[in-house]
Amino acid sequence: MNWNEVKIIADENIGSSLTNYLKSQNINITPFLEKFTFGTTDEEIIDTSNKLQSLVLKQDSDFSDLIFTNKYLNTGIIFLRPGSGNSVLHISTLQRILTLKVPRKPYIISARNNAKEIFIRIREL
Repeated sequence: MNWNEVKIIADENIGSSLTNYLKSQNINITPFLEKFTFGTTDEEIIDTSNKLQSLVLKQDSDFSDLIFTNKYLNTGIIFLRPGSGNSVLHISTLQRILTLKVPRKPYIISARNNAKEIFIRIREL
């Protein structure tokens, strides 16, 4: 499987510059407001992503408690750090992620870009 076969739902904190970049790379990404409204619970987002077999692209770590503490299963997450909304850093991080082999679901990709180096960790759930 390659990345343009993967479905991704952008969380509400993912800006249009990131979704537009991914669309330009032929990635099947759905902007948050095409599926949800502001105030949608994390549980609803995870349930929808499971039904659609989609990953969730996020900039905050609020899914961590649901997944690791409450054992709430999901298809997968791409977690971009820092969650500052710096689209230039995040686009370079996504460029790096797209060079990697797609892991087997479910998984979390945690990626941190400090403007000097990009650190990527893939954790199977």
